[in-house]
Amino acid sequence: MTFSGPPIRLAGVGAVSWDLTPYRDARRRGAEGWPAQPAFTREVAQRLSDAVGAALAPRAPDEGQPLAVPPEGRVANDATEIVTGTCYGMAHVAEVMHEQLAEAGPRWLDPESFAYYSPHAPTSLAAKTHGLSGAGSTLLGLDAGGQALAHALRRLSSGRTSRCLVTAYDAVTGFAAAALAALGVAADDSTGEAVALLLDSGAEASGPTIRLARRLANLDAVRQFADATTRPLSRVQTATEPDDDLLAAFGDVEVVATNAVTPVTAPLRAVAAAVGTAPSGAVLALSRSQASGWTAVLLA
Repeated sequence: MTFSGPPIRLAGVGAVSWDLTPYRDARRRGAEGWPAQPAFTREVAQRLSDAVGAALAPRAPDEGQPLAVPPEGRVANDATEIVTGTCYGMAHVAEVMHEQLAEAGPRWLDPESFAYYSPHAPTSLAAKTHGLSGAGSTLLGLDAGGQALAHALRRLSSGRTSRCLVTAYDAVTGFAAAALAALGVAADDSTGEAVALLLDSGAEASGPTIRLARRLANLDAVRQFADATTRPLSRVQTATEPDDDLLAAFGDVEVVATNAVTPVTAPLRAVAAAVGTAPSGAVLALSRSQASGWTAVLLA
């Protein structure tokens, strides 16, 4: 699946990661660790809002870096849309609630946690904090990051909006990491991650153009997509450590890895890591999912 239409530019990037070890340790202590959970819940939502704020903030490009985000001030956020992808969402709230109900009854339930029970809560907080009045949605599942990118590009290409934030977040618990591992899916329960990309198709938009190809079955298809750009490919940014096949497919360019915490944050994390890194040419941000094959994002 590919998208075409008016040029769509990557106008802003924000990426935040944080240590989950204190909260993971608190969960292992059972009832003794319950008092730490409300702070964990608030932090997950706030971190996504922080990433969105970074994507919306004006910033100067790095000297000599053609892919850096432009320094111009942002236009008003009134019509900006937001779409978020997440694997585990805010399901840690349900984990703790079920444990509390089973062991101590409803008196232990934290009323504030109910406001964060929905996986859409961080998206709503980000929209409210930053004055986003456009459409907002949250997608769930192992392919939610790639689906969020596709949704945003479809909205932009069709003219339904001219600015859209694509975001992803995950803060996986030990329980969730074990469940995903049983499915053959790697997830890091020691680090939380939130990423935001600001996409703009307006006439005044600046920054690298962005193109997406989804559900690519093999590396031959990935290479064919990458070679279609008019600028020479100078770097491949992957969301996981590259294997021998990937290195062989792109033996003529530099391949750099940056690890994402889940397959959902991986497509956006690779794009965020690619910004400002290329001395010349285009950059290909790559991620792979059991659910959808290769997702390739070309920045030029």
